[in-house]
Amino acid sequence: MKVNRQNMIRKISLTVFLFSMPLAVMAEPAQLLGLEYLNFRERTKLSTTVSAEAGVFLSEHRGKPSDRVAIVPGSALEQKQRPANRVVKLYRGAGKERVLVCAINIRYYRVAEQRWMPEYQLHQEPVIVRENNRWKPVGTISGEAGGVVITSNTLPSAEGYYRWLEFTVGIGVTYIDSWETT
Repeated sequence: MKVNRQNMIRKISLTVFLFSMPLAVMAEPAQLLGLEYLNFRERTKLSTTVSAEAGVFLSEHRGKPSDRVAIVPGSALEQKQRPANRVVKLYRGAGKERVLVCAINIRYYRVAEQRWMPEYQLHQEPVIVRENNRWKPVGTISGEAGGVVITSNTLPSAEGYYRWLEFTVGIGVTYIDSWETT
């Protein structure tokens, strides 16, 4: 009789705990953003999704070059308060060989009563080195065009966030092989 009573107390306390959690914690979006790999030479478009789960993930299209990469909207959230901002770091390569291409900041904006849609802001940390007592971007030293170029034809909001965006890296092809979600 004593064992059944303890199990009952555990079940009740677990149920009370689960139902007392805030809805914002339980309501994670199924998808933060979509990645579209656009290859104009081959006239192909490959798509993948970036889930809200935190961690490092490999793209199913890794190693495939693309002329541009498009960031398309993820899932809308339905909750009273604005969801927390998220960051997705996009990498060329994977494992110890990965190189940061850019980071995508994600902020949610209200589109209807208790409905929030993600918008995106692109950040790049340029690689620089010291040469002849001056700081120089790596692209100017090696003779390659460096940096991420936003190629989409939309304007950002007043805070610098886009509903969707498209970018490329320099004048060559772009590789997005993995990402880290935080």
